Amino acid sequence: CHRNIDMENILTTMDGRVVICGLKHAFKIPYMNMDGMDDDYSNHRERQRYLIRPFRNPHGTLRFMAHELLMYHQFDGHAVDLWATSLLLFAMCGCYPWNAADLVVETFRQSSSGNFARIASFNGCELSDELLDLLQNMFFLNPRDRLSLEQIRVHPWMQRYSTRLG
Repeated sequence: CHRNIDMENILTTMDGRVVICGLKHAFKIPYMNMDGMDDDYSNHRERQRYLIRPFRNPHGTLRFMAHELLMYHQFDGHAVDLWATSLLLFAMCGCYPWNAADLVVETFRQSSSGNFARIASFNGCELSDELLDLLQNMFFLNPRDRLSLEQIRVHPWMQRYSTRLG
């Protein structure tokens, strides 16, 4: 779990590969196998992962933090990193929807409850229907309602550009 994916921690190499840096607050996501804790991460998809206890002071860029980090709730390391990644994608389209994932912020409340397309349009963001669908399904308040990495990879918008991405 990186916990600080933002614009400043994304680099590209000369051959176009993306590198994530800024690993100061990163840690391994704990998994459980049938016999208890296991440090072998090679087969993690077949095991249950634990929710992570909240930290006293969440680390990272406020704008890119998932709601559950800001509220000091237990969190899923994959879900919070995918949340930040969805904000990166939206920012690469030239838009920032909110300054913090806080329910008192109207744009966040609307976006995380299924009205992302309306908020994007209101902010002057002209995005395809497929991209709006992808982002909406990454922006839901409840992490269980958000797309997983596997679902993101097979989303029609991602499939359209996957040959270009390598």
